[in-house]
Amino acid sequence: MSAAVAQVFQLVPPRAPPVATEGVLPWLRRNLFSDWRNTLGTLVIVAVLVVIVPPLFKWAVWYAVARPDNAACRAIGHEGACWGVIAEKYRLILFGRYPYEQQWRPLVATTLMVVLIAASCYRAFWKPWLIACQAVVAGAIDDLTAPFTTRR
Repeated sequence: MSAAVAQVFQLVPPRAPPVATEGVLPWLRRNLFSDWRNTLGTLVIVAVLVVIVPPLFKWAVWYAVARPDNAACRAIGHEGACWGVIAEKYRLILFGRYPYEQQWRPLVATTLMVVLIAASCYRAFWKPWLIACQAVVAGAIDDLTAPFTTRR
């Protein structure tokens, strides 16, 4: 018979903990701070944003006048934006010189185009029927805007 050999228990040396590969910090490290050029670029862009965004926010939001009041806009001078012209002239900005009773046409055409672009952004919709929808929407946009475009 064979002799039993006693084995002595030996501890296995501890391993290093796993490196985090998911989450915000690993993503930042991998995409924004992976080498010295990315780190420098990230820091420069953050510095530019820190310099530009607060004054832009103050001008565009904090000191802005939203009502269409010429006297109020002149009173703030160049300290804030005067958004009243947008509130008063939004129809002209959106539709140009389209006749008022026909402004539904570019509105429907724009809505169709936005819905089609949104559908095209999702891979789940990348099917043959999407191409057919694009052709139908292109024809519908052409028909909706045709009465007011010049064709030669």
